[in-house]
Amino acid sequence: MGPDGPREAIEQGIARLGCEIRERADGVLCVDCPTHEAKCRLLDLLAWRDARYDPRIRRIAVHVAEQTASDHAHKVDSRELAARLHAHVCSRVRFLGEGAETFQSSWQTLRSGVGDCDDSARALLALARSVAIPARLVVFDRGSAYPRGDLEPNHATVQLSPDAGRTWLYAEPSLGPGVKLGEHPIAAARRLKRQRSELGQQLGDLGGFGDATARPIILAAWQAAAGRPPSTFEAQITQAIARYETSYGKWDGPCSTSHNWGAIITARGSPDGCEHADTNQDGTKFFQTFRVYPDDTAGAADLVKELLRRPMTRAALAKGSSVFDVSAAMYNESYFGQTCPKATAEYGPSAAKESAWSNAQHKPTSNAGRACDAEAIANHAIRVHTIATQIAAALGEAPPALGSLPPSRTTIALLVLAAGGAAFAVARSQRWI
Repeated sequence: MGPDGPREAIEQGIARLGCEIRERADGVLCVDCPTHEAKCRLLDLLAWRDARYDPRIRRIAVHVAEQTASDHAHKVDSRELAARLHAHVCSRVRFLGEGAETFQSSWQTLRSGVGDCDDSARALLALARSVAIPARLVVFDRGSAYPRGDLEPNHATVQLSPDAGRTWLYAEPSLGPGVKLGEHPIAAARRLKRQRSELGQQLGDLGGFGDATARPIILAAWQAAAGRPPSTFEAQITQAIARYETSYGKWDGPCSTSHNWGAIITARGSPDGCEHADTNQDGTKFFQTFRVYPDDTAGAADLVKELLRRPMTRAALAKGSSVFDVSAAMYNESYFGQTCPKATAEYGPSAAKESAWSNAQHKPTSNAGRACDAEAIANHAIRVHTIATQIAAALGEAPPALGSLPPSRTTIALLVLAAGGAAFAVARSQRWI
């Protein structure tokens, strides 16, 4: 198990995870875990063990802290220390893949200078925790936008919190020198042009940056923007909108590193903007300029501000009784536009033109326009409700109520689809990140 660690305590921790220790014929101790989630928890446990019981790890961290301290006051800036510990691992450990998964100790990784992503993550977790910087393991899920059940780890990385848990910053340790504290691993791999198969895939709705990782940022964003924590309903809906709009700021394309959680628009040519291609309902392409933020909390806080500055949307969120009420308020206050292919197929192009969104009076002018509005709101409400239900299942919360939708043929068809999506969400096992 490594030097100086109380073996009995570590063995008890391993047993609590459902894992078993066995000794090979050559005397090497191996740990067998029943699930990938248990293996991830084991990695986190071993990092805690390294931080607490291996004095060599603390000596390295203290040495880095002494270099960080100011000359006169001998005070250590926590963010600077976090950045230096991150850089220490990045510069000293070269990525080397493994044929069979092996968790080597933090000291072995730092001494040998080689290891795979979980080895680098364990070393950085141990260094940070040994000097009281909150650190957590983040596991990227292998799969798609639809839950499959068990966690399938594709990449292990770290988040550090220099401000004692208020915000969490990515500290990707396995891509080598040049990765910035707070930079998303995929964004870092793209910027540095470092090819790694597990970071070459695009993030789906539930990939990489997971629901559990996003929730603390949503809570911090509400505190920053509104001066108070959100209700569970407000947190779920805000988070669902963030995932729906931009996959928590990690949407594909040139704006993938913008930290824009709400598809917030800025003036074209703005120095803090990026151009993103989109498609009109008629299939024509257009470009929109979206705002760029310094970090995820700032982007999420601006999403909260955009929602709360609209009186009807603010009231619907505070009431907390219906996702449909929130979507209707957002539509009527121009947060999102109309998309009504079924109404257009039934009534022709006039449906979109005569909707409340498209005319100067902001009221539908015909049955075709009303059908378009109803479809656009229903589309949005059902999609947000489906995502919010998935988030609730992942975090162990009760799902929000969908509310009453207009009784149209379009709505009935969409409700059938939503019921299938909710079934997927309930079947999804809770992810550990």
